[in-house]
Amino acid sequence: QAIHHETAKEWAEIPLRGRDAVIVGKIVIDNRVSQRPLLMTHLEHLSVYAAQAAIAIQQARLFQDLESEVERRAARLQTSQQRHRNLFENMLDGTAYHRIILDDDGKPIDYVFLEANIAFEKLTGLKRTKVIGRRVSEVLPQLLESEFDWIGTYGKVALQGGVRSFKQYAEPLDKWFDVSAYSPEKDYFVSIFQDVTDRRNAIEELLKSEEGLRKRSGRQQALLMIRERVQGMSKPDDLETVLLTCLQ
Repeated sequence: QAIHHETAKEWAEIPLRGRDAVIVGKIVIDNRVSQRPLLMTHLEHLSVYAAQAAIAIQQARLFQDLESEVERRAARLQTSQQRHRNLFENMLDGTAYHRIILDDDGKPIDYVFLEANIAFEKLTGLKRTKVIGRRVSEVLPQLLESEFDWIGTYGKVALQGGVRSFKQYAEPLDKWFDVSAYSPEKDYFVSIFQDVTDRRNAIEELLKSEEGLRKRSGRQQALLMIRERVQGMSKPDDLETVLLTCLQ
């Protein structure tokens, strides 16, 4: 309602009441310039404008809050992505991200390198700048002739999900790898691998050494047996008798 000041000038104060009766401001008018009285119709019209202004202010504040929240989330996401990028780059295991390629029948026929870390270069000898964005059939065409179905194995992971772990020899690189693969989303897969060539060669050498020791041990036992039998013979100079005795 209008209030009369001691100076006889009229003024009115209308709150900006938004949704849920939340006051977000106020409108104050007076007649100091016009010197005309404030009528009730003026206040009624002003109340309508005040209600619309309150909603507009609330929406603007909501937009600002949303914009600030989006900026905060974007900053957190960027920090998280940078953290994961640093982790990805500094992993000791070779890691690469790929997209599987299918033929018209949905069969895996190739895959594309999308990302790779530093360890990938060290373990494979392949430069990331030379493989990112290219197909494995272009980078390692010999892999298509391998006895092990690399594309089919990775394709099953990319299409069906789950985790697949295996140890396999890569002919084009002349290395043995211990590999784990999983799919973060359909048609894509991540391979994490270690070069186990030296370890495998060491095991093979150890097995060969053990086999050689067993053979030498067997020969020594055979010689001892022959010696014992010959020593127990009445006619050790008879070659035919010696052979027959040893064969018994």
